[in-house]
Amino acid sequence: MLRPGSDGRAGHRTPAGATRRDWCHTAGVRPRVRALLAFVAIVIATITAVSYVFQKRAAIYALLTNRTGSSPHLTAADLSSSEIDMLAFGCGVERWDIKTLSDDDASRAIEAEPRQATIRQLLALPPPRWWRDAPRFPDEVQYVVDGEILAYKLEPDQDIHLIIGRDHVTMVAEFPSPSCVPRVAARPLLNAARNQLLRILATPPDSTPEQPPEPIPVRIRGVLFFDKSHGQIGGTWNGVELHPVLEIVRR
Repeated sequence: MLRPGSDGRAGHRTPAGATRRDWCHTAGVRPRVRALLAFVAIVIATITAVSYVFQKRAAIYALLTNRTGSSPHLTAADLSSSEIDMLAFGCGVERWDIKTLSDDDASRAIEAEPRQATIRQLLALPPPRWWRDAPRFPDEVQYVVDGEILAYKLEPDQDIHLIIGRDHVTMVAEFPSPSCVPRVAARPLLNAARNQLLRILATPPDSTPEQPPEPIPVRIRGVLFFDKSHGQIGGTWNGVELHPVLEIVRR
């Protein structure tokens, strides 16, 4: 039996039930189309993100292999794939595992009883022979130091760089960004210390050095680190720093 088509046009006839079947078919297709479009969008976003990372890696690699320009201290041959990744995202490289408690000896550094010291005493430590892949040195363990926050800024490697001083001498204390910490287990500890600092500072740090209106007296517990001395403001002759800081409180 035939009946007039659902479009109401004279003379147009469709089999009985065709309209219901067509509607059901269309309703079933639409979710599949939406799911397909969502999948395509995810694939495109993933390809874009991966492409960005590889472009950054290629740029870093080209920079380090081009010795005719800025003559960097490192070459691409000196860097592992993970280190180039760290550079691509603005993190540090030299002895970075030591700086971020991501080395195999980190537990020794943080499980030992903290040593009490003054800034002047730390400045008296003889610097070890430094090289970019040096393991943790014997003195690179926890120390507790009293001082005053004199200045701070956000470094290109996303560390918060603190200058602390007492008795007319200064040194550097650093708070690594959790996103630049290779060992996942160390991130909560370092992030907690960073948040403690942010609660102490009146304004959040940025790339412009800031000085608090008045020096802020603090007690800092951190892991001693021997950096190479490169003339940074507030730095020491022997390159000693507290890097990373594990705890900071007002005094």
